[in-house]
Amino acid sequence: MKKSLLLSTLILTASIALLGSDLARAEDAAKKPDHAAKKFEKRDSDKNGSLSLDEFKSGAKDPAKAEKAFKNKDANNDGGITLEEFSAKKEKSNKKKQ
Repeated sequence: MKKSLLLSTLILTASIALLGSDLARAEDAAKKPDHAAKKFEKRDSDKNGSLSLDEFKSGAKDPAKAEKAFKNKDANNDGGITLEEFSAKKEKSNKKKQ
């Protein structure tokens, strides 16, 4: 009986620990979109809801890398990046645009 009580306590403790870590990850994930939105809003100087290449490159240390990143993020190739495109993560298996 002591073994089953000890085992039950151990399982309960592990479950609570895992639940806590899942909640922490969920909170972190919830904060990230706000961070991306703030960065997007800061760069969107004309406040039209889309970043032009010039807006995207503003403040970039390496304009050539910024231009390449812009082309990769502009999923629909319309010359502007929406908040959705700006926040999206590219899968590593996708081929790079040329």
